[in-house]
Amino acid sequence: MSLTLNGMVGGQRFLTMPSSCNTANLTVTAGSWDSTATATRSAPITPTGCASLAFNPSFAFTTQTTRAETPSGATAAITLPSGSPTLKRAVVTLPPGVAINPAAADGLAACSDAQFAVDSNSAPACPSASRVGTVEFDTPLLGLLTGDVYFAQPTDARPWGLFVSISGPGFFAKLVGNVAIDQSNGQITTTFDDIPQVPFTAFRLTFNGGSKALLVTPRACGAAQAQAQLTPWSSSTPVARNSTVTISWDGAGAPCPSPRPFNPTLALALSDSSAGASPAMTLTVTRPDRDQELGSLRVSLPPGLLGYLAMDGLSLCSPSSAASGSCPASSRVGSVAATSGPGTSPVTLNGDVYLTSAPRSGAIAGLAVVIPARVGPVDLGRVVVTNALVLRTSDFGLVVESDRLPSALKGIPLAVRSLAIRLDRSGFLRNPTRCGTLQAAATIAASDGRTANRSVPLAISGCDRLPFAPALAGSVGARDNFGSSTVGVPLTTRITLPSGNAALKRARVQLPSSILPSLDALSRACPVSQIASGSCPPNARVGTARVVTPLLPITLEAPVLLAENAGGLPRLAIPLLGSVLYGDVSLASGRVTTTFDNLPDIPLASFELAIDGGPSGLLRAPNTICVPNDVTTVATLDAHSGRSLSVTKALDRPTCTAPRNAGGSGGSSGSGGSGGDDRTSPSSTRPSGRASVVVRRGRATVVLRIRQPRALAALARVRAVLPRSLTPRRGVRPIARTSKRIARKYVRLRGRTVQVRLVRSTRSVLVRIAQVRVSRSVQRALARRKRPVVRIAVTVVDRKGRSWRITVSTRARRA
Repeated sequence: MSLTLNGMVGGQRFLTMPSSCNTANLTVTAGSWDSTATATRSAPITPTGCASLAFNPSFAFTTQTTRAETPSGATAAITLPSGSPTLKRAVVTLPPGVAINPAAADGLAACSDAQFAVDSNSAPACPSASRVGTVEFDTPLLGLLTGDVYFAQPTDARPWGLFVSISGPGFFAKLVGNVAIDQSNGQITTTFDDIPQVPFTAFRLTFNGGSKALLVTPRACGAAQAQAQLTPWSSSTPVARNSTVTISWDGAGAPCPSPRPFNPTLALALSDSSAGASPAMTLTVTRPDRDQELGSLRVSLPPGLLGYLAMDGLSLCSPSSAASGSCPASSRVGSVAATSGPGTSPVTLNGDVYLTSAPRSGAIAGLAVVIPARVGPVDLGRVVVTNALVLRTSDFGLVVESDRLPSALKGIPLAVRSLAIRLDRSGFLRNPTRCGTLQAAATIAASDGRTANRSVPLAISGCDRLPFAPALAGSVGARDNFGSSTVGVPLTTRITLPSGNAALKRARVQLPSSILPSLDALSRACPVSQIASGSCPPNARVGTARVVTPLLPITLEAPVLLAENAGGLPRLAIPLLGSVLYGDVSLASGRVTTTFDNLPDIPLASFELAIDGGPSGLLRAPNTICVPNDVTTVATLDAHSGRSLSVTKALDRPTCTAPRNAGGSGGSSGSGGSGGDDRTSPSSTRPSGRASVVVRRGRATVVLRIRQPRALAALARVRAVLPRSLTPRRGVRPIARTSKRIARKYVRLRGRTVQVRLVRSTRSVLVRIAQVRVSRSVQRALARRKRPVVRIAVTVVDRKGRSWRITVSTRARRA
């Protein structure tokens, strides 16, 4: 039996040979009538003349709209003249600037390989939400065929892909397109390879349009060129074809504005605007569609709107964990919502905000904004933006400074339209305690470096409901220093405020009439310029200031300096957190009066001023401090809320009698809340300490125990500084115990300083630090069977805010 098929029928082609000149097989399978046997035979066919075949394809790329930066449908069309060799491979690169629209993923589904079934002749079972376009296939064999384009389920080998299904009479032709996105510029290239050798005259692939179109037109106006590399089956050499679209600002020929508009808006809202309340705060920055992209933010919050960095249960995320987006839940302080994409239907991405340790020098802490960039089947990882929290030097207000905002992620433009950061952790924020209309201000930078300044009013009310109940305490003298006309007497004053009170704005303290300034000490005042630069001589220091605030996990300690004051007595200067607090000194009715005005609106647990005694001390008690001399202090205290209170308090003093020669008595300076020296022997009026240092093979184990007398309030914080001869190894975690082991989050080691926060009432604490490096001098002394002295400086703070400085001495020994 023979079968002959004509190549031409009625003047038209009926059969065509393959376009490839590679050897192929013609296979025939025959079967018996009773279906009991079949036979298969094949014969090789090697077409010839491939080199003489002309391949002259055409390529066109058009967009649904030519309006700049607008979601748009698009069509890529390949046409072949009649008799052309068939197409084997098509590589289409879209014009620069034509990018993936991030909003397209909202509501998008993906079609899996199993649902598409590329090797099956069945209809694809892809979800309707995965359909992103249509296809038309015009072939002389069957006429015009149509089909659909689906978004392919991302895989490791194919992060982006398209499935094309063409429906014919009794069959489905299926193609798989691999999509590559240049991560440096977002340019899109799609490759279809090993296309079946089916002759066609036109192949048109059209992407859906609308507000959630898969593609977005370029931002820049002008001509943008698409490229196609088309390879026939008859040759391995591709043919290049180009197609140009012209983009304008309005889609009708208008040029793009230069520079782009940049008109961002700022909004700030509090869930509770009562003075001193703990609100949730929402900060929103919005960029109009097609404006210049956002670059960075600097938001200056009103003075007094602050965060409690030392609140119970709140931990700090490390910079490395923040960068990787793996901050612990205990550091979460809020949420973030970002809208992304051009057009009328941007997509919303939700994430979290975490409190971090200071990301750079000059910051007190940081905020990490972490947004998972996953919408529907598209997962681009996460966006992490680090923000530094900085205190303004003028009023200690909080400034939030962001790093540069990313403009793209894995080649996909983010086109951030709005950023809403909500800090809503209960108890984290604290409102100002000053009422009226305050201002939040922001400097919003564009991606091209331009800036826009915005401000928003913030009304605070309810100051009349805020309590203000400060207490005054202090001490004068020491067990070995009752004062004289030639030796300075130590004096400490301490103002404490209960939690939830209005902040202290002004403190005017009158010292006892028995205390006078030293004229010699007043001559050592430092110029203001040197105070600002931190270059005052040592003799300008007259004492120490200590501030305890729930905003910070540590006690702030700063020197008290004498500052020059033209036309008046020298002022007291306290350099603190990059700023300087100044106190005016005067003599009113023969009493030394110090006034600190315009104090920042921050919550204070205690504000202590300890003036040193000794030969160079600032204050004198010519008639000593002994009974019956006056030791009464009067303070007038004003709150930011408008309240004022006058407090009179007799200073604590050691039991003493006036010496016979009062003018010649003297002694060393004391320190701490109740005066006294730094000896660590047990006392009913100050903490005591013991320590041990045991060295083995160049490493020491340091054990420190601090005890608080029952006459004093329970311990609140302990801070110990090891000497330079002892340096803890990096990564070592100290262990602290009371009756039970203290949780790690309350024990911190930085350099040679260990700090312990005690959340339960206790009067003793033990701290153990292992793997401490020992200096060579100590090791040499131990090798000579000597036991060198080790001194540990310790600051103890009780639950009433009083603090003491003691030195715990011990002798190192070998294990």
